Amino acid sequence: MPKSAKAETLRQRIALYRSYLRDGVNAGLAREYLKEIAKAEAALAALVESDGKSSGDNSGD
Repeated sequence: MPKSAKAETLRQRIALYRSYLRDGVNAGLAREYLKEIAKAEAALAALVESDGKSSGDNSGD
C-alpha cells in the first residue's frame, strides 16, 4: 500500500474512533478506542516523519 494511502487509512480510522467516543460508549470500550487512536496517531507520525526524511527534507537540520 502506498504511503499516502496508508496515511489516509490511519486518518480515517482515527476520525472513526473519535466519532464513536463523541457518540458515547461505555468506559471499557472508550479505553480500547483511546488505545487504538494512540497507536494510529503514532503510526501516522512515524509515516509522515519517514516520508519527510525520504523526500530529502532538511528543514530540521
